[in-house]
Amino acid sequence: MTEAAASKMTMFTSSEKKNIIKLLSSATNQDKIMTLDELHGYLFGLAIIPEMIMPSQWTAAIFGEEESFVINDTIEGEQLFGSLFSAYNRIITDNMTGEFVFPFDIKKDSTKDVNRAREWSRGLYRILSTSKKIFKVYDEIKKGSDNQSIDNETFAVCYCILKAVAYPEKTPELLERLQKGVRTDIGPVISDANFISMLPAAVVSIREYAMVVKEVIKNSETSTTINPSSPLQVVKIGRNDPCPCGSGIKYKKCCGK
Repeated sequence: MTEAAASKMTMFTSSEKKNIIKLLSSATNQDKIMTLDELHGYLFGLAIIPEMIMPSQWTAAIFGEEESFVINDTIEGEQLFGSLFSAYNRIITDNMTGEFVFPFDIKKDSTKDVNRAREWSRGLYRILSTSKKIFKVYDEIKKGSDNQSIDNETFAVCYCILKAVAYPEKTPELLERLQKGVRTDIGPVISDANFISMLPAAVVSIREYAMVVKEVIKNSETSTTINPSSPLQVVKIGRNDPCPCGSGIKYKKCCGK
């Protein structure tokens, strides 16, 4: 994909954006809800981490750890949440089938794009920092595992870059952490501007690292043996039944689309 195409990349469709903004504005605790850019970073993080997190858990984080809304129309509420889950499912599909393109043109060095990139990074960092499986594998490799397919050092640096962009006030602390891994003084070349310029490549590396970790975990888990004498039971889900994913909306409006 060309840079021109990347700069025109839409994080949400016009319909998704309209409905998600309305959904966010309906939350009673406006001080704690995510911004639209932070939300996209968070959803992207959900798509790449090895864990499958139930919607009831991550929607609570999006709306400030409590799901309290002022939506008087049930049908409208289903439509608004339907757009959120539609965007989530699309981001998962894009992550599995397409090449990731960083959604902001920070090369222009515009304050608006940089601020949006910070919010997006904050969303990604928030979910990435909760991934127990990624850091379990990270710790195992760090302790001396012979798995050569995972580059822990690169991930550690990229994770620091992500956090530094998301929380620039943490830069001194992160600089000290990075300095421990090299012999030369990196202070003069490490700055907020440099962290921002390195962010797109760092996110690509984080995504690749997460994909490798997911594959390592998949290969290491013991597969479940199915007894041939015990036929599988398939439970049919009605289109108007609650979606089994836990979203709270009808199956036909969520995963049954």
